[in-house]
Amino acid sequence: MTSFSRQFAAVGAPVLLVLVASLQMFNSSRHGLSPWKGGGFGMFSTVDAPPLRSIRFQLLSDIGPVEVTPPESFQKLVLQATNFPTASNIEGLLDDVSRVDYSSPYPIPGVLPGDSVRTTGVAVEVARMIFDPDTRVIRMVQLRSDSVEYPDGARWIHAEEVEN
Repeated sequence: MTSFSRQFAAVGAPVLLVLVASLQMFNSSRHGLSPWKGGGFGMFSTVDAPPLRSIRFQLLSDIGPVEVTPPESFQKLVLQATNFPTASNIEGLLDDVSRVDYSSPYPIPGVLPGDSVRTTGVAVEVARMIFDPDTRVIRMVQLRSDSVEYPDGARWIHAEEVEN
């Protein structure tokens, strides 16, 4: 082993490790990065694993919010926004999701199957589970939410008939 290799092993590697850990801790505390991502430091010290995060999409309508699921083609953007919900990740996802026309496979309260509802935009909310050691309860906490109005004006969502 050369003297440079020894010096790097003795000094450079620990410095690099501290730098990666610091960046991951900063992004976790400031931007909601999952502790399981970005280096994984602290991943076993929390219940905040990627499968325990949720992202919810709602169409903003005259009758209130309507839950929708974005197409599978958005899966990569959805995972990125769920695991690292920065303002830019959420805004980019909303920009893409707002261009999709939706129909609702779920019953819409107050709307008969086959009827339509006027929608004006899309909202997204990212939440994570936390464990409260005082109450010993696991609960969801919102990390970030945002909404966008449709750039081309109002759209109509069709309430599909639900098969039993």
